[in-house]
Amino acid sequence: MNTRGTGGHDVTVHIDGIPFYTFLEAQFDAATERLWGAISFIEPDFTMPSGRRFFEVAQQAGARGVDVRLLFWHNQNFPSHHLFNDTLEHRAMLRNHAPNVQARWDHSHAAPHCHHQKAWLVDDVGMVGGMVMSHSTLANRAHDPPNKHDIFSSFKGPLITELAQHFAMRWNHARREDANLFDATRSSDITEDSTQHIASGHAGHTHASLHRTVAPGLYGPYPRGCTEIWDAYREAIQNAKDFIYIENQHPGEEAILGDLLAALERGVEVLYIVPGEPMMAIAHERARYERVLQRKELPSRYTATFRALGELVRFENFTFAKLVANGHEIYVHAKICIIDGAWMTIGSANLVDLSMCADHTELNLTVYDDTTLILDTLDDLLDEHTGERGGDCDLRGASYVRAASAIARENATRRSRGERGFVGHLHALDAARYPL
Repeated sequence: MNTRGTGGHDVTVHIDGIPFYTFLEAQFDAATERLWGAISFIEPDFTMPSGRRFFEVAQQAGARGVDVRLLFWHNQNFPSHHLFNDTLEHRAMLRNHAPNVQARWDHSHAAPHCHHQKAWLVDDVGMVGGMVMSHSTLANRAHDPPNKHDIFSSFKGPLITELAQHFAMRWNHARREDANLFDATRSSDITEDSTQHIASGHAGHTHASLHRTVAPGLYGPYPRGCTEIWDAYREAIQNAKDFIYIENQHPGEEAILGDLLAALERGVEVLYIVPGEPMMAIAHERARYERVLQRKELPSRYTATFRALGELVRFENFTFAKLVANGHEIYVHAKICIIDGAWMTIGSANLVDLSMCADHTELNLTVYDDTTLILDTLDDLLDEHTGERGGDCDLRGASYVRAASAIARENATRRSRGERGFVGHLHALDAARYPL
């Protein structure tokens, strides 16, 4: 794995859904050659911030002669109304509303498996992140209403070729449970020649890499699977010197929590932001953990996670927090980690075993050594969460993380006393009891 990345990129970070989907819609409208998307979750009637339906915007690009390809995930065993499954109903919807759009479905090989990647390639612009295409993701910076908080990245540069090749690999080798459902006339394979001729020259000065998680045996290049994202997280945390900033939908993967513990022991400041009210699976696992503590049940897959979280609370330099706006939770769906001014990763991977350890299909963009981009991104996030630094423009890097952590703790204290006067959105949580 290249731990310093490839140079020559121009990277932009898009915070929250309205800014990103406004950007994506503009890319769709400007596309002249290709519009390729890997979609995990989508509401069939998803509309862009302008009010235009997603499939309408994609169809308009296809009608102009743009090569539009949408790769969906299929798993009928996964309970979600945000899945555009490989069904006769959804195929008919595409034929009727997007006849110039090619589509394929990558079927999961097992009930709990998820093709979780969210990525776009529009002409020579690549996009990698974690946002799902749901109306609850269409949040503004003020989170009024308090819709989901999320992150996406866009980039130009040499990695465009790699992103095109990755999409082509998944497109050409998409798993199908029933070949009779697959209508070959609706899509064609992507040739190797077409990916090699995509413009991918020098576009900036940022070093970056694409990192993946892939289950064994799904695609030819990864017979044993791939854990690049997990490896990159662990190496970066183990080398942290000043601060670690995390936003994630999950409370942590066991080995990564162990690396955070070691970083805390070295004096590294850690701020970890999660949903205050997480998905039901996490709440269910916490209930199981309580039964484990009472010796009423054997350990489960989350037992080590909850035990590790309990260890982290011993450190004053560790803050676990949620986001709240006007008394309502802002659901944290983002997957971003920033370490010192040297490392940042943005993508689809949650800090959970399935996303880290060669199961789910995941994709992250990782940035190295671009201190300005990395710290500006941290500033933008903490400005949103703390209310624009309270007028203190001298805060930067570790000092800003410490100040934001103090705000989170003070807000939690005020809340426990029934007081008002909260600063920003950050409220500290008791990691030892999360999510109780």
